[in-house]
Amino acid sequence: MRELIVTGNITLDGVIDAAGGWFSAAGVDRSGTIAAGSRSRRCAAPGKDIVTTGSMRLVRTPVAAGLVDECRLFVHPVVLGRGARLFVTGLGRLDLVETHPFRSGVVLLRHRPS
Repeated sequence: MRELIVTGNITLDGVIDAAGGWFSAAGVDRSGTIAAGSRSRRCAAPGKDIVTTGSMRLVRTPVAAGLVDECRLFVHPVVLGRGARLFVTGLGRLDLVETHPFRSGVVLLRHRPS
């Protein structure tokens, strides 16, 4: 069965609006180097999980409907204090299933609803 996975880049205070220049459009692979969306391309192949990336509007709808099976957030060591946030409505209780720090200071957090 396919799962719906939300993937995004986010600041420590929950902002996903990259207008402030805090985020580079490329992802970070496990070695800490740039890997432009390779994780998303791998998951989006036929028969694989459905991954939503990079669209606040697209992500908010399944979150609000309780359809998300996993959140993969690349948390950047930045606090903006203002800007659009990913979670307007909550997902409820989440279980942490993986963490992975990168040399850049970014940390991957994978959560699944309890």
